[in-house]
Amino acid sequence: MIIDLGNGADLKMARITDELTDRTGTPKFIARSVSCGKLLDPDDYSSENVSLPSPNEIKDYVHRMHTTEYQRDILPTPNYTAQPEAKFTHQLFHDAESTFWVIVWTLVRSTSGNREEKSHTEEYSRFYHMMCRHYPHPNVEDARVSILRKSLKFWTLLLHPGLERMAPMLRGMIFYVWPEWGRSQALNPEHVHEALMRLLLVEIIKLDSADIVLDIGARSIPPIPFFMLA
Repeated sequence: MIIDLGNGADLKMARITDELTDRTGTPKFIARSVSCGKLLDPDDYSSENVSLPSPNEIKDYVHRMHTTEYQRDILPTPNYTAQPEAKFTHQLFHDAESTFWVIVWTLVRSTSGNREEKSHTEEYSRFYHMMCRHYPHPNVEDARVSILRKSLKFWTLLLHPGLERMAPMLRGMIFYVWPEWGRSQALNPEHVHEALMRLLLVEIIKLDSADIVLDIGARSIPPIPFFMLA
């Protein structure tokens, strides 16, 4: 169960008005463009070479999926100069991105098998503390993007050694979540949800032959990276 405490109030803080003094919810999970309140740069977050995942593992399940609703080709993200009328608005794919952040955070903070690690990777340390420090700021670039990479090696190093098999799924998700979909209005509104569900289905199928013992939140907190101490 995921509870959104985005409108939670810190009752220990002085309140000048009847409005909540501060938001104490889950800013680490908010979608990037929602966090900064504007569309992401079309050059840095293009959908070029991005397609809806169609892994071989789910080919026997295609008849149960919403395939006909997602057949439309994904065109590269239009340039902002060619589509000046595109404006930021909250959309369904933002909720899907929030789900992605929850999935990543849950897996990164979990262990499987041997609970103790001799040392933490730099990737895990940077990710953990950058996520914990994130807070939405209008018109300010989301600092979380600096801790994400698309390489399989990155996702492998980010996870607990006992959960390395989940790295390909997370890598597939970031490829589809990364683009700015706010300029691609022709796509089905739930296409990002569909992409995440397909990649999750692959792992669900694998569980039939090799279950994973997941200890959620059991991973120890890594030291703060040196560059973040200043």
